[in-house]
Amino acid sequence: MVLDAFLRQNKHVASESTSTCAADVLRNIKEGARFKDYTCTYAGTSQYADGFSSSACGLVTMNFIQQILTLEADGASGDTLASKLMQKEFQEEIMSISTFWPADVHLEIDEVYKTPLYTALLHHVHTSFGKAGKDMFRHMIKRMDMYCHPPDGKPRSCAIAITRPPEIVSCLKIFHPKRDFLVILDSHARPSHPNGAAIVFCESSSTAARYLADLFKVDDNLFSPDSGLQWQAELLAHVSGNFFVSSRRDLQMSLDAKTVLREANCSSLLERTQVKELESQNRYKEEENKRLQKEVDQLEDQLKAARTENDRKQDEIKKLKDRVAQMEEDFKTVLYKKTHSPGSLTGNRKPTTAGSQTFYTKGGPSYSSRVSSFSSSLSKEAQSSGTKGKQSMSDHELAQLMQAEFDNEDRQLSAQMQQLSEMKQPTFDCGICFETYPLDDKTQLQGCKHLFCRDCIRNYVSSKLQERKYPLSCPACSANPGDGNPGRVDESLIHQIGVTESAYKIFNELQITKFSVAMDCRRCGQGAFIDKDEFQRTKIIFCPFPNCGYSWCKDCHQEVALSEDSYIHSCDGSEEIMQLMDKKGWRHCPGCRTPTEKTEGCNHMTCPSPDVIVISAIDAES
Repeated sequence: MVLDAFLRQNKHVASESTSTCAADVLRNIKEGARFKDYTCTYAGTSQYADGFSSSACGLVTMNFIQQILTLEADGASGDTLASKLMQKEFQEEIMSISTFWPADVHLEIDEVYKTPLYTALLHHVHTSFGKAGKDMFRHMIKRMDMYCHPPDGKPRSCAIAITRPPEIVSCLKIFHPKRDFLVILDSHARPSHPNGAAIVFCESSSTAARYLADLFKVDDNLFSPDSGLQWQAELLAHVSGNFFVSSRRDLQMSLDAKTVLREANCSSLLERTQVKELESQNRYKEEENKRLQKEVDQLEDQLKAARTENDRKQDEIKKLKDRVAQMEEDFKTVLYKKTHSPGSLTGNRKPTTAGSQTFYTKGGPSYSSRVSSFSSSLSKEAQSSGTKGKQSMSDHELAQLMQAEFDNEDRQLSAQMQQLSEMKQPTFDCGICFETYPLDDKTQLQGCKHLFCRDCIRNYVSSKLQERKYPLSCPACSANPGDGNPGRVDESLIHQIGVTESAYKIFNELQITKFSVAMDCRRCGQGAFIDKDEFQRTKIIFCPFPNCGYSWCKDCHQEVALSEDSYIHSCDGSEEIMQLMDKKGWRHCPGCRTPTEKTEGCNHMTCPSPDVIVISAIDAES
């Protein structure tokens, strides 16, 4: 009866085989005979089809396992399950759960079967891990026999969810009183079934293991030592299998209630996935913040070291300046004393003869000998010249020699001062706090020459952004408005000084408001920016967001219908009442222009307006 009902309901099965083959498979299953492997597929049922999710293979697999095992727990026989599996409506029902999964995240079986729906209806009994291949899949199918035919229990069907990331398929061993058979669900499009998902009926465990091995085949060249992908290939070649049996619990729910429960189950799973994703993003941001903080600490240490080095060099320059000034002062003092001493007067000298030269002395060491002792401390050249040469010099020649040595030392000191001044880091005065900073720390606004330190201009920009001031002008230019066009804060300066994320968001909004107007839809509540010129020209505003289509009047904020039968909008309703009068055939009173409708009677009409039918008792007003 099951076979006849299937043939009546399914005149054809979208497969490579004909409906006769499907009927033969069902007949052989019913009789317990052997049959040839059969693939049942329908176009448009793949998870990649329109309306489905390409990452929902885990949900589809668990939905398929739960549906079959629940049907068996409710009393469906193996023949009924085989007929059900070949129906297009059943395959579409299996794939429909992917519509509840809008995310692109691939789900693991461990995450899916722990949700309330599958925890209540299914019982997870075992998990296997191993390298993909015929032996591994044959071992999995053999283990299913232990759960299908327990030694001390009633025979039942068993299912495996097989995972090799990112693909998940399922294999069921369906109990049949005469001969068990295997079913494989593959929700992905393959070369053998390119247009839809496939349910493959396998007669034996060897054919099912061979099909799964071909499905998860891995190139052996990846395992060669020359590939450089040993551990990656090992991960790719391994599969896991989660074994499930029915919990035999009857939830006693209607079809609609089960659909709502399935949708709520998917929503709960989506929320869990989103929470995990947010936690992962939070961990990444925390690690990134730690890394950035470490970089900031390193930069601060480098800045501190640079400032210390700069202070040390400034101290050296100051010491050298003081030393040069002291040397110049000492040299001038000694030179003055030597050239203006009393022994230098010729009237007080006694002539003395040394060789062919005549010198004048005054009862003690000669002036030349005393000057030569000073000259020896300043010049090595003067020391090596000999005593005889010194005595032969006149005072004028000795003064010229000492002046030349002084000029030489002065030139050397000037060169050293020039070199030190070139090494000194240039500085500037901040226009806000008036402190002196190295020139590397300067910040200059576009359009003016005022210089500020980064801390001051950052605090200034942040405070002005909190006040929603735009454009931001140079504080020094604003203090002197007569100087011309003030400098402006542009986006490059915002990035340079490093404002907070909230302040940068306010800056972008203020930039946009210069050319647009912020509007909020009165129906969907979403906000958007509208071009300012277009906003000035139009009268009716349309919501730009999809699936909304709300329109309203810019002036009175009333909803404006845009159908063919709707009236032309006016804020005071005058256009609507005129169009309504034309539609209804109403007329205006010739006297007061009150709209009037004739419902019955003759053509002689009296205006019902009080200004017309009421006559004042005062003669002056009548």
